Amino acid sequence: MPLAFGDFQGRELPTDKSVFAYLGADEMIDRLYIDQTTHRSVTLSVVFARGWRALHSPQHCLKNQGWRLLENVKLDLPSADGQAIHAGSMVMDTASERIAVVYTFTTSSATTASWLRHSLRMAVGQGGKGGALIVAIAPSPSPKEDDATLGSAAAVVQEAHNYLVRNWGAEKG
Repeated sequence: MPLAFGDFQGRELPTDKSVFAYLGADEMIDRLYIDQTTHRSVTLSVVFARGWRALHSPQHCLKNQGWRLLENVKLDLPSADGQAIHAGSMVMDTASERIAVVYTFTTSSATTASWLRHSLRMAVGQGGKGGALIVAIAPSPSPKEDDATLGSAAAVVQEAHNYLVRNWGAEKG
């Protein structure tokens, strides 16, 4: 996964071992990207698993952590291979914070914003070597900034998805 792309510069974040263990994931990447032009920060989490049970819905996970859902929209993002990245976008808040979230569930051959569709695809063997959840979360300073903040989160999801599709199944050196 690249640390720099477009206007974004990233750095590794330590993976929360308790979250990794709870999910039962095979791999997990956590990064913080900063757009060098707008100075927006976006936290990226990519969870890879061979089994469908390790990939959870961001909507439900965040709601269970106290976030209130304000907006929930499905969107299609362009990808490098010409196929649409079927993603979800959400705006959520708590009493003191507001975030923009863009996410997609992906396999080597398909994307969806639906946890159920993705889980069924993997459970019946359509996930190939497994699947991934790609989630980008960005703080949104105000409702006026939501669209721009969602755009930054979407750019990070696109880059992560394109990287995964290009390298799906590649062995580590």
